[in-house]
Amino acid sequence: MMLGKPIVVARGMGIDNFVEENLIGFVSEYSIDDFRRTIERIIQKRKEIISYGLRGRKLCEERYRWDLMSDRIISHVRNIIF
Repeated sequence: MMLGKPIVVARGMGIDNFVEENLIGFVSEYSIDDFRRTIERIIQKRKEIISYGLRGRKLCEERYRWDLMSDRIISHVRNIIF
């Protein structure tokens, strides 16, 4: 995501809903045939592909950058310990 490129994930791997909801990439069933169809969709939508990657990059910069995530991790660890 941080590279600004759309991502391809397999359905049922936990991240698939996030990818679909945020329009940052493509979800494929876990089969060679469906992966091939996913790649064909990507080729057909190549003009839209840029926006998928840019949305992913924006999410990283606004919600998942390291300073924010490290504060969350430290907070969770403190809550567990204390």
